Amino acid sequence: MTAARTYRIGEVHRLLRDEFPELELSKIRYYEDQGLVQPKRTKSKYRVFVSSDIDVLREALRLRARNIALPDVRRRLVDRGLIASETPPANGPAARAARTVQANVVTARIPDAVVTLAPVAALSTGVEAPPQLSVVSTETYATSEFVAASGLSERQVNDLQAQGFLEPEIANERLTYSSLDLVVAQRAGVLLAQGVAVRQLTPLRRLVQLELDFVRDITVPLQGLQKSERERQVTRVAAEVAALRHAVYSASVTKHS
Repeated sequence: MTAARTYRIGEVHRLLRDEFPELELSKIRYYEDQGLVQPKRTKSKYRVFVSSDIDVLREALRLRARNIALPDVRRRLVDRGLIASETPPANGPAARAARTVQANVVTARIPDAVVTLAPVAALSTGVEAPPQLSVVSTETYATSEFVAASGLSERQVNDLQAQGFLEPEIANERLTYSSLDLVVAQRAGVLLAQGVAVRQLTPLRRLVQLELDFVRDITVPLQGLQKSERERQVTRVAAEVAALRHAVYSASVTKHS
């Protein structure tokens, strides 16, 4: 019997880039960490994928392109018979992080007051901590009001919306933007004013989605808590992930500057 064709990760990357030209190797590794694919390893520790792994990755990428959350992607892959179980690998990074979160739930001390996320302290690198969002009002804006308030052109607003940075809703049969949308638009406007194109911001949106997916996955063990407690715990975990991300970024800037 002829052995099944195998593929190195670079070959998988090239095959998938035909349909997803902006796909990065890190996304394939991320899906492996999440248990969607489980490539075998050679004696030299290289990953080897088979055709079914590529089918899973391709379908997962199609679903994520439709902004379907990773847990729902996993369920759909199970329903379609592309993967055998919804359970991620017991020793994967996400699983280890989930166990840490679950252990911390027992001992974490959360104040009764609304959690306020303190800014991450700037490191000695000179890299400033990201600005923190204060409490945002519930005010909404019609398109013309939003364009005026954001300081952007209507085309820039449309482009940001097309790239997933803005998420307006339909209310009373008209498109309305939230105060959160306004904060995002104004922050984006700073870069756009310096000549950065909206399409160049797209990797940032993907990074945000990856972080959201990661937080969602590692907080699965919190689903059994009461809603208010669960929300406080998820907020805490999200803040810790954001702090870690900023620390890694600051350290990288220092090391490579």
